[in-house]
Amino acid sequence: MVGESGTKMIDLTRHGPIATLTLARPAKHNAIDLATTRALRDAAKDLELDPDVRVIVIAAQGPSFSVGGDLEDFIAHRARIAQHLDAMTDALHAAVVSLRRAAAPVIASVNGAAAGGGLGLMLAADLVIAGRSARFVSAYTKVGLTPDSGVSFFLPRKVGAGRAFDLMATNRALTADEALQIGLVERVVPDDELASQTHALATALADSPSSAVGKLKLLLAHELPLLEAHLAREAASIATIAAQPATQARLEAFKAELDARRHPR
Repeated sequence: MVGESGTKMIDLTRHGPIATLTLARPAKHNAIDLATTRALRDAAKDLELDPDVRVIVIAAQGPSFSVGGDLEDFIAHRARIAQHLDAMTDALHAAVVSLRRAAAPVIASVNGAAAGGGLGLMLAADLVIAGRSARFVSAYTKVGLTPDSGVSFFLPRKVGAGRAFDLMATNRALTADEALQIGLVERVVPDDELASQTHALATALADSPSSAVGKLKLLLAHELPLLEAHLAREAASIATIAAQPATQARLEAFKAELDARRHPR
């Protein structure tokens, strides 16, 4: 699926009962902008409504799963950042809800960095399989923002409230093995086996008898109404705080830090 500029943001493919939604901005480390959120929303809705899909895989092109929000996009829209983020979270949160509503189990196949909204997209999955070199970080408060994409809903439920606060407040990065130890991910595999082991897992779930796995997922999704209400609170919080001058200054400073690292003199 392509954005308004005609640039492909995600790639949605189907092979039999397995659908793969691939983030397709490798040059930007799959940073999430408004066009990407809208492409995700549309693809996730298609998959939610497709009765022939028995497993959904979320994967990514390039060296990173997703570094989260596109800071250049945020800065470009800083004059109307609250409205811009409101539009982004509206689309991104709709994608998260569709992934949770879908009867098909969702597998996140994570390579490289999963940060910010990328971490949220990963947490919307039912199972996470990660390459050994994957890294995980909340990143929101580092740039003066609060979480979106369900991070503040899913993370405490996976790792406990205290640990979730620690990870979100301090932005401590986790290795794949550390993430496995605390229950943030379910499986860690060698990097060069990530694609093959993801396919094997998806095939095993797709081949399960009748619709038992899908029914199991829906039994575990009893908190969906709470999720939808929580996403609305996340959206309001990030839009409000992003408009504050201190947050705008921090976004500019953080982007400058990244640029200096990428292009040292």
